[in-house]
Amino acid sequence: MRYRLLAPAGVAGAIALAAWVPSVTSAAAATPTLQPISAQALVAKAQASHVPGFSGTVQWSANLGLPNLSALTSGVGGQGGGHAFDPTSLLSGSHDISVWDGGPGQQRLALPGSLSEVDVVHNGTSLYYFDSTTQKVTVFTGLGPSAGRSAPSDATGTPLTPDQVAQKLLGNLDPSTAVNVVTPVYVAEQSAYQLVLTPRASQSTIGSVRIAVDAANGMPLRVQVFPRGSNAAALSLSFTKIDFSMPSASNFAAPHGSTTVTKSISRGSQVSGPPGMPGPTPSSVSSGHPTTVGSNWTTISVLNGVSPRVAQRLDQASQPAAAGVGRVVSSNLLNALLLPDGTVLAGFVTPSALEAAASALPSAG
Repeated sequence: MRYRLLAPAGVAGAIALAAWVPSVTSAAAATPTLQPISAQALVAKAQASHVPGFSGTVQWSANLGLPNLSALTSGVGGQGGGHAFDPTSLLSGSHDISVWDGGPGQQRLALPGSLSEVDVVHNGTSLYYFDSTTQKVTVFTGLGPSAGRSAPSDATGTPLTPDQVAQKLLGNLDPSTAVNVVTPVYVAEQSAYQLVLTPRASQSTIGSVRIAVDAANGMPLRVQVFPRGSNAAALSLSFTKIDFSMPSASNFAAPHGSTTVTKSISRGSQVSGPPGMPGPTPSSVSSGHPTTVGSNWTTISVLNGVSPRVAQRLDQASQPAAAGVGRVVSSNLLNALLLPDGTVLAGFVTPSALEAAASALPSAG
């Protein structure tokens, strides 16, 4: 299964990122009583789920043990950039994001910053990005009439809610992944089954991914990523509150600001602006688009032309690679290899896997 949660937009953009800690469960009971279900049936239940609309709070938590990589963003964040939301803040700690979903063509996200907020509103063929610090509204037009529920994800380049992340994971299951069902849990006060995806690749640093699936309607409510040999999640995206009633249309109205800028985008392109999850956009790190090597759980993102500022910051936070070529930034889940020519390889794989991939690059020959 190709793990696309953070790559390439997230993994490549963050260079050394990932995240998560288990989220809220019901205080009334630790384990709900549910009818037994097979792994195959639970995957099918989640993939077939259809919730007309919902609203709630999503919590993103990251616990990677990474060094301070705030220099990975350029012109983003409170200092210098003047933006309400600093994406590097998502590299650690817990962050709440308010979400509204009115079905195909209507979604809204509110990402809080320090005494400020960023709002991303998708309504029909337009996407609005509002920064309360600058009072600027950027309108992206041309999403296309068939843009559906995943449009905010498609536009920002990264899945933003547990159901979006889970659907990408479940849609790419193959023999590289063992699938099991474990003890049910409560998530956002909802009874949920737990599906566990376990990579078979020894070079993957991911021990397992747990997906909590609402027992009543099949909607994935939480995704957690556990490093190998750890019982604590390094990354978690979870609903802490959810209301399955249809949100009011007023939630998707165009935001008002002192300045409005309109940009046209082609369908399938990525919007540079809404920070999304969970780190700086590739353009703030590299002069070129990331490519990938490998497959499934051992997919590695390759960035060429990393800026000198980013390369210097990574170099300061790194250790010499075991093979003697390049330097490695390590965490309990995501690793990155900085080569002498400025190329960066990053992925949820061991440092040795990164070094092997680097030796096979065309430039290495």
